Amino acid sequence: MSAESDVMVVAGILALLYRITPAAVSEGPAGTATRNYIAEDHAGRRWFVKAYSRGTDVDEERLALVLGEAARAAGVPVPAVRRTVTEEVIASAGGLSVSVMEYVADADTAEGGLSGGRWDAVGETVGRLHWALARHPVGAPRPVAAREVCDVARAGRRLEELLARWAAVPPAPGGFAAWCAQAANRRLAALPEVAARLEKLPATLTAQVVHGDLASPQPAAARRGGRRGDRLPSPGASQRRLGARPDRAGPAHRAGPLGRMDPRPGPRR
Repeated sequence: MSAESDVMVVAGILALLYRITPAAVSEGPAGTATRNYIAEDHAGRRWFVKAYSRGTDVDEERLALVLGEAARAAGVPVPAVRRTVTEEVIASAGGLSVSVMEYVADADTAEGGLSGGRWDAVGETVGRLHWALARHPVGAPRPVAAREVCDVARAGRRLEELLARWAAVPPAPGGFAAWCAQAANRRLAALPEVAARLEKLPATLTAQVVHGDLASPQPAAARRGGRRGDRLPSPGASQRRLGARPDRAGPAHRAGPLGRMDPRPGPRR
């Protein structure tokens, strides 16, 4: 399916299943496993539309979106999910499965470095995130075997498969795929060090692993111009083992301040 026909399908899904009549639909920021679109309705409101690639585990993505809704309800600044007319978080039609959420331009996140009061803002947001997810069935801290934190052999196989594909069809220099290939090479080279560190871990750890969209750089760190700055999510599953990114993994569940990282809920913004 061409990019132009995808845009037409997205527009049709918005009108039929979301009751959003788009005045314009255009391709948005690239995702690592999705094609993203920005839609604007006739009232001037903009929406972020994520179209999932074929083979995506839609059930996992559905859990991820519901998890994001729970985090938002607890005061974590993540974008609001727009549900369909039948209250679904993902709609499928015309060969595409999509999710829709509010679009927030110029989000002020923790990416790009931390200084001054941003440390406090990030600590407060991440503390609220952990407090909220610790009470959610998907994100609750739990004891796991140390080997589950990172399956080095599996991560190595996945990276080698990706690199083999790029070796067969080299990506264009300077593009997103070229950056991905460089990142995969660096991760593969780091695996021996990861394996050595895993050998030193206790047999059992306490882990809280959540959707990559809710990792600490992703929720907004501060307000800009009086607006809450929400971070547009990146794709991923609701729970990840490794090669994933654990938000929490340690010999014990420790609660305590880091800046203003406090496991108790702060005031809602």
